[in-house]
Amino acid sequence: MYKLELDLHLYFDPPMEDRGGGIVVTRTIELPFAPSPGLMVYGQDLDECPEPGGWPLKDLTWDIDREVFLATTSLSSHGMPMAMIPDVLQGWLARGWRLGSYMETYPEPDDDAEEAPDPAAADEEDLEDEMDRWPSLPPSKRPKAFNRLMRTLVRAMSERYNNLAVAYAMDQTKRYFDEHQLKQDTSRAAERWRQATRAFEELPPEQQSAWQEHVENHYPRLDRLVKEHEGW
Repeated sequence: MYKLELDLHLYFDPPMEDRGGGIVVTRTIELPFAPSPGLMVYGQDLDECPEPGGWPLKDLTWDIDREVFLATTSLSSHGMPMAMIPDVLQGWLARGWRLGSYMETYPEPDDDAEEAPDPAAADEEDLEDEMDRWPSLPPSKRPKAFNRLMRTLVRAMSERYNNLAVAYAMDQTKRYFDEHQLKQDTSRAAERWRQATRAFEELPPEQQSAWQEHVENHYPRLDRLVKEHEGW
């Protein structure tokens, strides 16, 4: 059996709209199979409706830690007198639902709690800022391990036929510029990058294939780099 924690969003119009957050009732259901998105769930102990209309499961999630499926569904009531809402909710509770959500199981972060500054976190942010600059720098101003990573990525992209013009430009210029940088950077290095991407598109297919064969035979393999990487 598979355990499913289901949140049912109830909408009462008026005064509510049937979108956004509803009045949530929740309960745990056991299924003899793994649920899938859109599955209609029905049972006489779930709903007062005598016919198996059911509700489609949405936002289906498998919680690995708790070994339980999570899902939401909704039901709208239109034209009901507001005075009846408490009675209707009592009816849901009588069938085994409870007011609330499965999200109550998960602790919310304390946004008001003041945490002491973490020097290690600050150092990590500085390192990330430095890493952001590495791709567009010349190889002599970057760690040797990063230069090896660049060659490895060129090979990986070539093997997967992923953005080959960019991989070629990375190989020819030993740098990388993203689109935002290229719109602002008028340096000679950025222009060489632009020319390299265009040059690959103009190469005959046999020369493109020859370049791919070269990098795939001579550049580092991704699996080996990941295995050997010891951090920056």
